[in-house]
Amino acid sequence: MKEGGAETRTREVAIRLARSGHGVTILCGKTDVSDPDVTDVEGVRIVSRKTLPNFLLHRFPYPHYVSLAGANLFLMFHIRGFLTTEKPDVIREDVAPFPPSFLLSLVRLRAKERIAVTHMLSRTLRGWIKFYGLVFGCAGFVMDRLLRAGKLKYDRIVCDSKWFADELKEYPAIASKVSYIPNGVDMEQFNRARVRRNGNGRIRLLSVGRLAVTKGHRFAIEAVHRLRNDYPGVTLDIIGNGAMKEPLIKRAKELGVCDMVEIHPPITHAEMLRLYDDYDFFVMPSLWEGLPVALIEAMASRLPIVASDITAIRDILDEGSATFAGSEDADGLAEKLRWAFQHPEEVCKFADSAYEIAKRYDWNATAKGEIEGI
Repeated sequence: MKEGGAETRTREVAIRLARSGHGVTILCGKTDVSDPDVTDVEGVRIVSRKTLPNFLLHRFPYPHYVSLAGANLFLMFHIRGFLTTEKPDVIREDVAPFPPSFLLSLVRLRAKERIAVTHMLSRTLRGWIKFYGLVFGCAGFVMDRLLRAGKLKYDRIVCDSKWFADELKEYPAIASKVSYIPNGVDMEQFNRARVRRNGNGRIRLLSVGRLAVTKGHRFAIEAVHRLRNDYPGVTLDIIGNGAMKEPLIKRAKELGVCDMVEIHPPITHAEMLRLYDDYDFFVMPSLWEGLPVALIEAMASRLPIVASDITAIRDILDEGSATFAGSEDADGLAEKLRWAFQHPEEVCKFADSAYEIAKRYDWNATAKGEIEGI
């Protein structure tokens, strides 16, 4: 029920499988004390098991890595008994960043097929520690090495991004198991035409994502600082939560842009879909991505995109559908935003092109591909 990319994919795929007549149960670790033990969402049964004591969940609620680590490290103690009663035909796990079955990923479980859905995994220990911290990063690195060596007992390995599927196919032990099945979007939920607003000098920027180092929000805040004198009407709204919240607020204060930058807590997916129309540009300054759901949704909203020039984004957008800036470069991002502000007709054409590209992505196809292997 959370709003991260992996969580959104799991939910959207599960709902569509349930609509197709499959019996779908999601087993997950509690990452918040308010998570219900059992709930039903559009025909999908969601079972939450306690993996950390309440005092830790109070102190480190989702999306903090402590609660995520607890869900991944200790959910395995609930799995065997759960599978005995459920007797599933297919087991699907999100490896984000490592298997929720943890050590049980090293042994066979009772099912006709076991699928790992992977999002993005660093090749290096340094990358793991940088993005996930020492303990979580080291555990993730070990599981990643085992995955690439073919030691984890999966029949298929699904990647949500092309670049990562290509990377995993370099490893002979798993190459034949790897497939690329992208994230999707429900185009029916978006307006087919976008009203271009006259903001009387106000330019509203939107950035969406977990407040983590990988998302690069710091560079967006620094870019707004560089634009302040020439564009005093620029505002940046960041939707998300995470360990980087306080450092980002501190950085905005240091730069004197607290009146221009605001960090909002995550909202429901339905609310998010309505929010895109309130903005003038979607900014994605990420250092590293799989295939961001928020990016595809911004494309479906015809919201002009200014994004980091990284492989994950280049896999789906090009110079004719987005404005690209160098990764980890606040000056470059500011200059690209300045160009976009000054060329409204061009960026509108880019947005229309991105909208056409978004039509290629569909949650129904994602769900079918995961289960049928196509």
